[in-house]
Amino acid sequence: MKKTARFKKRTRLALFFSLMAIIGLFIVGGKFFSSQETSILRQWEYLPGSEVIMEDGSPRSKNNQNWIPIKKPMLKNNSEDHIYWFRTMIPDISEEKYPSVFIPIPIEQCQVFFHGKMLYQSGQMNTTNLYNATGNRWKILSLENQSGRSYLYLKVYSGYVFSGFIGEFHIGPIWAHIPRIIKNDILRLGLGIVYLFIFIVSILFYLSRKTDKTFFAFSFFSLSMAIYTFFYTDVRQLFLDSPGLWFFLWLMSLFQMPMWVALFLESIFDSKWKTIFRRIWQIHLGYCLLSMAIIISGTTKGLYLRFPFYILESASSFIIIYAVFKKVLAGDREARIFLMGMGTLVFFGLFDVSIAVSGLVANVLPLAHIGMAMLILSMAIILVNRYIHTYQNLENYNMELNVAHKIQQSTIPGKLPSIKGISMAARFIPMEAVGGDLYDYHIADNKKIGILIADVSGHGIPAALIASMAKISFHILAEIADKPSSLLSRMNQILTNNMENHFITAAYGWLDVEAGILEYSNAGHPPILLHRKTNDQIMELTAKGRMIGFAQSASYENRRAEIIHGDRLIFYTDGVEETRGSAGAQFGDQEFHNIIRSGKDKNAEEFAQFLTSRLRQWAGKNAVTEDDITFLIVDIE
Repeated sequence: MKKTARFKKRTRLALFFSLMAIIGLFIVGGKFFSSQETSILRQWEYLPGSEVIMEDGSPRSKNNQNWIPIKKPMLKNNSEDHIYWFRTMIPDISEEKYPSVFIPIPIEQCQVFFHGKMLYQSGQMNTTNLYNATGNRWKILSLENQSGRSYLYLKVYSGYVFSGFIGEFHIGPIWAHIPRIIKNDILRLGLGIVYLFIFIVSILFYLSRKTDKTFFAFSFFSLSMAIYTFFYTDVRQLFLDSPGLWFFLWLMSLFQMPMWVALFLESIFDSKWKTIFRRIWQIHLGYCLLSMAIIISGTTKGLYLRFPFYILESASSFIIIYAVFKKVLAGDREARIFLMGMGTLVFFGLFDVSIAVSGLVANVLPLAHIGMAMLILSMAIILVNRYIHTYQNLENYNMELNVAHKIQQSTIPGKLPSIKGISMAARFIPMEAVGGDLYDYHIADNKKIGILIADVSGHGIPAALIASMAKISFHILAEIADKPSSLLSRMNQILTNNMENHFITAAYGWLDVEAGILEYSNAGHPPILLHRKTNDQIMELTAKGRMIGFAQSASYENRRAEIIHGDRLIFYTDGVEETRGSAGAQFGDQEFHNIIRSGKDKNAEEFAQFLTSRLRQWAGKNAVTEDDITFLIVDIE
């Protein structure tokens, strides 16, 4: 719980300092930008295209018709040929250094004339193909230092409801326009940078933690939003002056957004809607790939692909909202958070669709950014809440695991007994903090000892608890420690029907050192190994018997083996032989036997260390064991 509190505190501090940094950027940037001044061109006039002729490279009105005053260079398009002329008076710039004019985005296509020369052209200037212009969002044009006042003329082609320019015209030194461009775009630019930062953080988190695809979908949704937002900034042109490429990136980011949202919802929903969300993102992925192929092949212009997408997006949004609303009615908190963001986006999205369908283009696109920001905020809240919840659960699990680990460690013999005529060593290496392997012993006198090794199916806390139950039952049966088959039979009767779906394999041996006899029994466990060093022979001491927990009526065979001076007994669990190497191969019984023979000159403790080292060497540096590893070495002296 302390770690969770620290995490929340650090998150709040990070958000606070990020906010302070953004505020500081605005303050410093505002002072810098305010020091760079330009003049706004406010006096405008216009004439329909049919009323203007070109003479000596300059436009002139027919029949000396007066130009019509207008507040700004934009009006409703009532011209039959879709052509309008606008003009504004440029003041005397003869003494200006590097005079220039800033031209904002035209509705469609335009030409700019000054002193009888065409300074700039945007689009094809083709009235038969009006909707295909994807020019720059702005242009800074140098002006000649000539004395006196002169007109700046603009010829506009537009098939939209409105014709003209979105934004203000400025005149001033070339370098004075850049700070103003950045200042005007500071909100959208900042928002785009935030989205890009979210993408980097979330994709790194996904790659480092290998979490589910929720973070993957969220990260690329953020990237799509960053590209979409940057497209609507004038600053983009400073970094990449390629209108066609920007339009392609914008279109692809727009087409991908529903795909990432559907993938996100597929990851967080656990109902029948998973399949529907999967189909939605697959359909949008197909449309995105098809659109890319169409644009690259030049079959049609990308602008026309928006309208089928809007229909597809509207249908997808309806299904998504319906599904999320059903979850809200069921009391799902995450669905309620997501619905708030999605509802805001759909509201502004439908507004933008209506604008596009009507043919009207105006500076309303930032409204869509509000909905997108709300949607990504809702998705971020869901992810943060999920992460905190997972973090808390993991912390609680680790606490429980540590408690269980301490309980289990208390059940493992801390010190092996000292028996005359034998030396012992043991190792217990759990797969997790808590394992299901067990070893223990009974001592009758200074010359007799009963040794048990067992392996509970499964891992973790359940296996450890059952191992503790097995240890208790083993100690209860101390009075029959000298009868291996009877001891395993009684353990089976006690534990069967009390372990749910778990089972236990076990091997037990009663060693009489003075008589040189080992009596043993086996319950489906790997055999006890007897290494006779005199002839370097390894014998597998097997006995018939079923795993503990299958049936209370199970019987176990009791067998004997002769023990002589110099022999080595090895009790072990299957985790030893099943240890996998970096190439995937198991350690196996053959390699195990080779290790036993190569370590015959070592004492019990040295051999235990030698075997542990070889197992780790086999597994590799970064390997994770697939099972608990336990073994007990008994040397007859």
